[in-house]
Amino acid sequence: MKKMFLGLFLSMVFAFVLGGQEAKTKCPDNNKFCHKHGELSWSDMSDNVLTWKGATDYCKNMGGRLPTISELRALVQECPATGPGGSCKVTDDCLSYNDCRDFECIGCVLSTDGKYSALGDIGWLWSSSTPSEDSFGVWSLRFDYALVAYSRKNFDKRHARCVK
Repeated sequence: MKKMFLGLFLSMVFAFVLGGQEAKTKCPDNNKFCHKHGELSWSDMSDNVLTWKGATDYCKNMGGRLPTISELRALVQECPATGPGGSCKVTDDCLSYNDCRDFECIGCVLSTDGKYSALGDIGWLWSSSTPSEDSFGVWSLRFDYALVAYSRKNFDKRHARCVK
């Protein structure tokens, strides 16, 4: 009886912790860009975190490229400030760290269920967009907050999700 109760309890805990998460479909070997959103085809998220150069090479070897910051922001949902057309000024048309980064880019409250990403992402993803006054940095997006942030190309490690 105790084992049955413990099993039921653990099942309920796992259902609560994993609730709302859909099973993520992995792209097959013959279609590395199987996720469609908007006009783009997206790859799976890299299994490992990479430097920006590593992420760029990863996408190139796959036959794609890193998305721009606006393309990454097009995946944001349920966080109006950093979603498409949101009040965060960082876009492909405004890449300056000093002029475009603002309080609105902080995003929303922590959510680890992937709700801020149309593809169910959590954690950091690289973009190809470099701040206009800083060739050592690049814009990235942290999907568990829908946060648009500056990252350092040679020091930080993030996941890659490639587009074509």
